[in-house]
Amino acid sequence: MAEAILDKDNLESIPHENILTILDNRSNISDPRNPNSTEKLRQFIYDSDPFNKAINFEDFPYIISEFPTISYEKISTNGKVKTIKWQNTITIRAVRSGSANTRSDVGRTDMMAMGNDLNKTVNSATIKQTLSDVRIHKLDLTKLNVDTYPLQTQEIYEWTYQLNYEERFQVTD
Repeated sequence: MAEAILDKDNLESIPHENILTILDNRSNISDPRNPNSTEKLRQFIYDSDPFNKAINFEDFPYIISEFPTISYEKISTNGKVKTIKWQNTITIRAVRSGSANTRSDVGRTDMMAMGNDLNKTVNSATIKQTLSDVRIHKLDLTKLNVDTYPLQTQEIYEWTYQLNYEERFQVTD
């Protein structure tokens, strides 16, 4: 689980690494290609778009947790204390016919399972407490887009979410 504590010196690195650690735990989000983790774990969560790597469809489904954007809000009058907000874009992709076209029309089932797991994880009291312990608060997940588009001879399902979180603390000495 996430264990690095957020402070003024690691505003870029720690929030993203902690969220990535939560998402890349198969107990939180199960890999539809290997739901019981009986095979060697494949890379399933990425921090950038691996689309060209997955062009043969064997690496579908997968999740991308992009680097977060940061905004400073609610700044104290002396400028030392600020509420900092992060926004992570999370994209889930599956091929309609399943990975490598070896299964029949299960992409929809894969998408639903991954979406359910993502929502369950973000809403979990245990996850919220784990992140609160490292100074990440007010998790808010919003589904921004649902899309289906053709690629070569396949249909790709793609869902895009935005995960918001924040912390208020002293950012200067």
